[in-house]
Amino acid sequence: MSSNLPPNGGDAGANGDPEYLEQGSGEPIVEQKRSSSRKPLLIGAAAVVGLGLVGTGVFAATQLAGGGAQPSEALPSSTLAYASIDLDPSAGQKVEAIRTLRKFPGLKKELDLNSQDDLRKRLFEEIQKDDECKGVDYAQDIEPWLGERAAAAMVESSGKPTGVGVLAITDADAAEAGVAKLQKACGGSGDTSGAFVIDGDWMVMAETKKIAQQVVDGAADGTLADDESFQKWTGEVGDPGIVTMYAAKGAMPALVRLSEAAGDQMPPGAEDQMSELTKDFRGAAATVRFDAGALELEAASEGGTGFPGLKLTNGAGPLVGDLPDDTVGAFGVALPDGWGEAMLQQMSTIAGGQVDTEQMVSQVEAQTGLSLPEDVETLTGDALVLSVGGDIDPETLANTQDPADIPIGVKVQGNPGEIEQVLEKIRTASGAPADGPLSSQTKGDLIAVGPNQQYLDDLLAGGDLAGSEVYQDVTGGQEDAAAVLFVNFNGAGDWLASLAEGQPEVQENLKPLAAAGMTAWMDGDVSHSTLRVTTD
Repeated sequence: MSSNLPPNGGDAGANGDPEYLEQGSGEPIVEQKRSSSRKPLLIGAAAVVGLGLVGTGVFAATQLAGGGAQPSEALPSSTLAYASIDLDPSAGQKVEAIRTLRKFPGLKKELDLNSQDDLRKRLFEEIQKDDECKGVDYAQDIEPWLGERAAAAMVESSGKPTGVGVLAITDADAAEAGVAKLQKACGGSGDTSGAFVIDGDWMVMAETKKIAQQVVDGAADGTLADDESFQKWTGEVGDPGIVTMYAAKGAMPALVRLSEAAGDQMPPGAEDQMSELTKDFRGAAATVRFDAGALELEAASEGGTGFPGLKLTNGAGPLVGDLPDDTVGAFGVALPDGWGEAMLQQMSTIAGGQVDTEQMVSQVEAQTGLSLPEDVETLTGDALVLSVGGDIDPETLANTQDPADIPIGVKVQGNPGEIEQVLEKIRTASGAPADGPLSSQTKGDLIAVGPNQQYLDDLLAGGDLAGSEVYQDVTGGQEDAAAVLFVNFNGAGDWLASLAEGQPEVQENLKPLAAAGMTAWMDGDVSHSTLRVTTD
């Protein structure tokens, strides 16, 4: 797994506000008649960026060289958001990518994992099948200059957020000629197709040449790679992989403004609402990597819960880890005190005055007899886990009319007496019998709720899911977790592959999947999460 360790109580530092690019000079790359269809950032090179950004990264496992300059070195320190793909990562990443992907017959057959350039050519030919970019020859017009790394970013230009692209190149003259041909062949013209500026080994692409030059000038004054916030958050997610993502403070409201400028329909006051919801946000980063036969996404952020002033609480790990050994799936979470009230406040903020949340709550209370949000917070206790037992039968699940046939239940750690009182309110309002879908059993500070009596017994008896190899592999066995998701694809008689019965090719490509898991935890003020999909 990554180099990050389970929570140790360390504190996170705060980020400063982002700096903004100042307006620069320059003109659009070509002065031509405006096209009838507006295509911001559709310079012909956008097709090439697509080759790098959509699906190609996993095929960087072809040569055992690696390292080198990153797109963050070609962007200004004030960059608000960034996503890069590295087609030439470390040797270890390449080996892991090949080892993992070749387990899937479909990928092994359809994709030549030993020929990155051939794959790029096939992808470009797929684009041309849709009558796009006709007249462009990959070997002659693209391959001679296309580099190994690319990124998309959001920066400020003249006080407005705008999207830009950065592409590594190996030959500036060939790149300029190749992109000019792409612009013409792909239907763009003038400032409707965008523009680019070449700076050393990088091509910076934007809607206009002025914006592209601003990015270059801004990077000359200080790069994103050297920015303290960028270094902090990318460092929080451990070893780099094939994809790196970053968001600075202020990125979320700026994204709303960018969407509005692009013509997307946004609710009134969307930017103010987003500013309120993310006022505690200090930054975030994520990386995608291959690790020991698994694909892993690791992320870290501060103040990104969407609930200002509310932090996650570690405590779900032990409850999930104590589930029966044959558990097929589980999701556990420890919710902090006051989460219900915080959610109501968030709903009110999102509604922007268009919905009377107080009236809505009163109506629900009248219909259910519940006191909100107090009863809901009582119901969820200190921690809870929803789980599915190992003897579940997909066919029974699809055809049964009796919920008691399904080994599913919720185990809550809290005050069973108070939780039972809330359950009785719900049973009364819904007309459900005490031995129905909301049947419950208690043991100490635990209460189990569900339709299957035997499975409730199993939940309270506990087990050692945390000690199983498959659980350890996807979660790292972290006990101090605020949330845990676990799915065993091999459980219940290979239930996942059985869903594709009668489709042998699909089954062959499902069988290599072993499990999936997500773990989230707090380390001081920084929230971490790791999502892993493992293979046999």
